[in-house]
Amino acid sequence: MELFILQKYGYAKPEKECYKILLDKYKLNPAECIFIDDSLPNIEVSRTLGIKSIHFTDFESLKNDISNFLN
Repeated sequence: MELFILQKYGYAKPEKECYKILLDKYKLNPAECIFIDDSLPNIEVSRTLGIKSIHFTDFESLKNDISNFLN
């Protein structure tokens, strides 16, 4: 397990660079990632990068949203 602290790099959500750093560091394809957050501005930015994103509002909705992405 690795703890990744974005502030160490001088960035904070919802800056686009936060997401780009993680995608680059781990060589991730944005279309194969799922980002979950309770903040709409963070969700909106991640979606502009092609990351599947879920706005967390409650646990039941989250389970359904994840299930929909995986099917």
